[in-house]
Order: sequence, then structure tokens, then C-alpha cells
Amino acid sequence: MQYIDEVRKFGGPKPYEGDEGRTNLSHKVKFFPADVKTDGKGNIIDMPLLPRKPCFGRPERYFRAMPDSRRAAALEDQSLREFMRFIPGGTPCEKCPVNDACAAVTFERIDSVLGLNTRLEAWAEASEQFQGEKRFVISPARDAWAAFLDAIVSGGGWSSVNDARVAAAAHEANERRLENRKTAAHRSRQARKRRHPSVPPSIIDNRLIHAIDKESDRRRIRLLDLVSRKTGPRSIRSLKVENCLRLINVWKAQVSLAVAGHQHPRTCDIIAWLKQHAPISGVQEQSLPTIVNRAIERVAALQKEVNGTYIWPPFCPFTAAGLPAPLFFF
Repeated sequence: MQYIDEVRKFGGPKPYEGDEGRTNLSHKVKFFPADVKTDGKGNIIDMPLLPRKPCFGRPERYFRAMPDSRRAAALEDQSLREFMRFIPGGTPCEKCPVNDACAAVTFERIDSVLGLNTRLEAWAEASEQFQGEKRFVISPARDAWAAFLDAIVSGGGWSSVNDARVAAAAHEANERRLENRKTAAHRSRQARKRRHPSVPPSIIDNRLIHAIDKESDRRRIRLLDLVSRKTGPRSIRSLKVENCLRLINVWKAQVSLAVAGHQHPRTCDIIAWLKQHAPISGVQEQSLPTIVNRAIERVAALQKEVNGTYIWPPFCPFTAAGLPAPLFFF
């Protein structure tokens, strides 16, 4: 957002409303005017880190939020400006734990721009007959307030080390979140491996491979028969021979990965298995996920029980190979 837009926004009735919702202004930071160091012209050169407070030290927000009696007192009594002896009131600004420090920066900034104080007093005089929001929307107060905002814009704005520090802190916090997510994902993967360890190579022998191949032949014959007779689930009646072979290969990929300890293989796992053992030809790489996902849905339909019967019945390669099935396979 450009500086001139920021001034109009913070000098308006809804300074904290944005495209992403309302700005969260809550914070636990508390400090005093002496904790904020400036260059004497309103530019902050050192201060405690203050997140969630883009309004800190902004004259256009400070006076917009201050109750009517407080505005008049701050302008008329110099001692109030010097020592910030304000009685806490009921506005969000007055409840803010860094209100006094904000006031100190605000008044320094007003005094740092030639004519800005005069514009502020002109608005206070023009608006003294009004109360609340009327002090900003009814002429001549409205025009005087607009002139005050114009003077702030003409002053060019003020700098604050807090802006860069908040941005750096947000970046560091985001980096920590990403690192924590990576750590959590790694721990989750390790936990899954412990719960579902891969089958030792000594168990994954030719007997399992032979059992899977033999069952895939039976399922291919059954599927081709259904397709030729236009029976079975609607999703397979119009399949071509190459589509049937693709379903067989996807089924083999699922079973083979399950044997290797992957109970719920992802689409990318199945694609990787197919590329190694049964590549899908004539298909662009970006189309593979869609094609494989559709094949997975059709395989699930073939293995679904309908009226007590299966087109492709449940199959355990370990049992078919005469081997004890590990617990993770069930």
C-alpha cells in the first residue's frame, strides 16, 4: 500500500479492515515513552519489538481515535502533551498498553512538520461543535480534517526500525513453522515405517511374485470376459483391451506395494511402480495421475462385494504362496 493510501486509511473510520479481514491488534508487549528512541523528528531509531500495531505513532489514527474531551485537552494544555497525563478511557487506543509511548511519538511527529500543528488546531476548532463521527464527516470539520491528512502526506512520512524488525521476526517465525512441519512430517514417516515395516527381502521371493502373476492372469481373463459380454459394473462395460490390461497392472501395483509394506499406496507410488514394471505408453506425463486415479476407482469397483459375490474376490498373496501373512498386510 502506498503511503498516501495508508494515511487515508488510518485517518478513516475503518483503519484495520482489509482484503484478508480485520487486523489483529492484540499483543502482550508493554513499554513506556522512555523506551522509544527517536531522532527528534519523529523517526524511530530504536524501540522494543512491537508486532500487530501498524497504527503506532500515527497522528491521523491517534487523534481519530481519541475522545472529544481528550483531543481538546491535548491541544490546549501543553503539560498534557509533555507528560502524557491522560486518564484511561474506553476506546481501544486508550486501553492499549503502549498508549503513552504512542502519544509521545505522535506529538513529536506533529511538531516535526511545518504547519501540521496549525492544521490540527484548525480542525479542532472547526469540529468543536460536533460530537463523535460528525467531527470528521460534516463540513467545515470534514474539510479541516482532510487538510490535516494532506499536510501529513506532504510531510513525506516517518520511518521506524520496528517495521523492518517486525518483517524479519515474521520471516523467522515462518521459517520455524516450515521447519517444524518438515520435522513433524519426518517423524510421521518414521512412525509409519515402525508401524508398517517393509517385508524383509528374504520373504519377498519368487513364490509371492508367482502368486501375484497367476492371480493377475485369472483376473484378466475374468475382466475380458465381462467386457466382451457387456456385463458387470457400468464403469467397465465399454473398456478396450488396453484399458483392461491397465487395470490389471494397477491392481498388481497395489498388491505388490502392499506386500512391500505400503498398506495404502498413493497415486504417485503406483505411477512409480508402473514406470518400472509396466509403463503406460502413448500417454503424456501430466495425464498419468488422472488416468491412474480413474483406474484405481475401477479396480475398487471390481473388488466390491455386490449381492454377496465378487467379480474380483479378496486375494492374499502370502496365503496363495503358502507363506504366513504378516500382521501389517491385513
